[in-house]
Amino acid sequence: MNSSVHTHLEDARGDTPQGPHGQGAVLRPAPCQRPPRSFPGPASPARILLTLVLTLTAAGCDVFGGTPVRGRLSRMKRSPHWHDGLFWNLEAPRKIKGRWKTIFRILSGSRRRTPERPLPVSRPSLKAFNEVPYPFRHLWLGHSTHLIEMDGVRILTDPVLGTYASPVAGIMRRFLPPPLTRAQLPPMDVIAITHDHYDHLEMDTVRFFARKPVIFVVPLGVGAHLERWGVPARRIRELDWWQSTRVRRVTITLAPSRHFSGRSLTGRNTTLWGSYAFVGPTRRVYTSGDGGYGRHFKAIGRRLGPFDLALMDIGAYHEAWPDIHMTPEQAVRAFADVRGRLLVPGHFSTFALSTHAWDEPAERFVKAARAARIRYATPKAGQFVRPDDPLPAAPWWRPTPPSKPKRGPARSTPPKGD
Repeated sequence: MNSSVHTHLEDARGDTPQGPHGQGAVLRPAPCQRPPRSFPGPASPARILLTLVLTLTAAGCDVFGGTPVRGRLSRMKRSPHWHDGLFWNLEAPRKIKGRWKTIFRILSGSRRRTPERPLPVSRPSLKAFNEVPYPFRHLWLGHSTHLIEMDGVRILTDPVLGTYASPVAGIMRRFLPPPLTRAQLPPMDVIAITHDHYDHLEMDTVRFFARKPVIFVVPLGVGAHLERWGVPARRIRELDWWQSTRVRRVTITLAPSRHFSGRSLTGRNTTLWGSYAFVGPTRRVYTSGDGGYGRHFKAIGRRLGPFDLALMDIGAYHEAWPDIHMTPEQAVRAFADVRGRLLVPGHFSTFALSTHAWDEPAERFVKAARAARIRYATPKAGQFVRPDDPLPAAPWWRPTPPSKPKRGPARSTPPKGD
């Protein structure tokens, strides 16, 4: 690969575009029939292959999103991270080994990848959301969906609230239910999308918010999907790495991550991916999105930190893709790099996206966090975290030990008469 692709962090652009971003034409393929909802029977390689073939041959369906053209594409091409028709990482990930074999293992299922019992979820009262956002708090809704209230602005990251993290039903089924439905969510000011993978960008949720007065902040190119799904261009703000936009008192900056993008086999890395810093007058929050560990975290800490709250992805790691998702131990290290003060993990115990046990990321995270002596919280889905108050840190993913029956006072048996 050409060495010019490896743009140094300190040379990346830092300009702050003004006004709406991402305005441009969207290629709209002809309408088509929706892919099949599901297939009966247990998962198997044959069933999975049939599902994927039927899905991918339905080219042009809405679920795949839009294609950047004209003005949007021209802006993408001006990015220093665009080369030979694709976006590139600042540090090239190592080549994925045995990718298809591992993917079939993931889709086919294996022991301990999903829980054998329902997981506990907190159901916050709708009265908990006032018309004015809480000064500073966080609510995990599962996977990488975080609701953040800070400095008078309510932010929702990577909202995925449906049953499947895939183009069709039957693949990547959710096992941790969302604590709130889309209709139960309070009014949002900002929806921030880190990249366009199905477990981070959900068409039905975007369509739900399309007619609501909310600003979508996305990486370059992702706006084409949103416009295809009905979001007006004036409410889409597309950013390159280190670019910022402002919503009332909060400045939102797209920072680098080490990952990739794509919603089909033919659109890989044609839209950008990233992480976010939300900086207000009194609070600072960072969300890592997907990505492997790299030197970009220290650059983020220098340029945008410190952070009162850091939301770090800890799951879906695998030796076949060591630079695409962080291990829990790497997430703790990255937390130190960005100069975080409180760490809340995400991207675990919701979908089976790798071959590790469903609760392994949580157990490894707690061990690593304690060893590093950092401040952390492990809330249940739907449980508020108020960084200035006592933090929820109970291991909710572990089985609740059965309660012992209460025993009354010993009763003596009267002697039998003669």
